[in-house]
Amino acid sequence: MYSTLLFAANANVHEGTGHLRRCIEFSKACRQAGYKTVLVGSCDVEWMKPLLYDAFNLVDPNFGTKGDSILILDSYVDFFLQQRRAAFPNARLLQIVDPNTPLVQAARIVWLDPFPPPLNIVGKIEGAGLPFYPLRNFDNGIRLVDKAKEVLITTGGIFQEKVFDQLIEVLQSLDIDGVDFHVIGSRRDYFGNRFHFHPLGQSLDLLARSCDTVITSAGGSVWDFLANGLAVGYYWFVTNQRSNFDYLVGNSFGVPLTDKEGFFSQRAISSLLFDLDVRKKAVYVDSSRFDFGGTQRFVTIISRLSG
Repeated sequence: MYSTLLFAANANVHEGTGHLRRCIEFSKACRQAGYKTVLVGSCDVEWMKPLLYDAFNLVDPNFGTKGDSILILDSYVDFFLQQRRAAFPNARLLQIVDPNTPLVQAARIVWLDPFPPPLNIVGKIEGAGLPFYPLRNFDNGIRLVDKAKEVLITTGGIFQEKVFDQLIEVLQSLDIDGVDFHVIGSRRDYFGNRFHFHPLGQSLDLLARSCDTVITSAGGSVWDFLANGLAVGYYWFVTNQRSNFDYLVGNSFGVPLTDKEGFFSQRAISSLLFDLDVRKKAVYVDSSRFDFGGTQRFVTIISRLSG
């Protein structure tokens, strides 16, 4: 019986907050199921640190275990993945994968996205002989309101004040009567009574379920918004998000809100909020029984692997 779960993920002010955020949710669910969880990565993002000690039994990059354990890899950095694998040679391996992840020879691959893997990923997985589980199941159907009423705005772990100021400036130039904006990840709080501010670390689950539209960076929470049936509009402001942005927009998983230089378009934002034809393009899938982040399905996979 594998009772100890080692989560290998890193986060700093430039990257990795989405990876660590989902590991936090997975860890909490696994602890409730009776597993001991240890973060064997590092976190240099101040607002996330208190969340770690609530989510994991232990946070220790140098943790040593003599018992049976499962090493859960969640990173885009190949060197880090290989280093963590070498540090725990006797652990059973599980890797969380999306289109940008370098594959490690692992016992199991968990496909993170709610959509079928692209052919190049399928080929790598099959070629390496790595069995994999889809993490999320969905009902068919679309949840859509004609015009936005409750809009979630995420600024991500890498907060950029000038980017956020530009977005607020565009929104305030529009007629937004009847629309409430819920902002998570911001340190600002003086934009009027249409804007409701939530601290970093607020549950995205509750906010996603209460909103009909999201304005978000092309980060790790995107799939949860799509699966909840929100109309999704994307922006990007750091280089490592540009490939995600191009992938999501190019495959019609929502609509772009910024130009090639990363500046917000007033017309694009207005269309996302008020144009039904655009909103139809921005909604991809809905699941009334969706398990946010796939946490319970993840626990099921862990139980199969640990038995």
